[in-house]
Amino acid sequence: MNCFKLIVGVVVMLMCPFIVYANGPAPYATITVKGMVCSFCVQGVEKKLMELKGVEKVTVNLKKKTVLVWTAKNASLSDLDMRNAIQSAGYNIESILRQETSPKVRSSVDRTASPIFSR
Repeated sequence: MNCFKLIVGVVVMLMCPFIVYANGPAPYATITVKGMVCSFCVQGVEKKLMELKGVEKVTVNLKKKTVLVWTAKNASLSDLDMRNAIQSAGYNIESILRQETSPKVRSSVDRTASPIFSR
């Protein structure tokens, strides 16, 4: 029986990235930023975007030069608002890609799920 639990546990761990969850949060916008080169750049961009009304979370990927912005439901945040915030931090925007704030289905790992096996 323990061997079975071990095998099932390994299979579940390997399959987690491919499990589809409904109504998971997704970024509202993906922004490509020019000029970020260090962690201070990241902090500056994060701070300026977090000051905008309706922004709940900001994640900056320095290596890819991208910024993911999550907003509150029904928040009205324009491209111009995000552009001005990033420019006020001293950087330029290459592109802004808008997305749905809450897609019906997305692929993700649910880190809040309860464990399958308990002791």
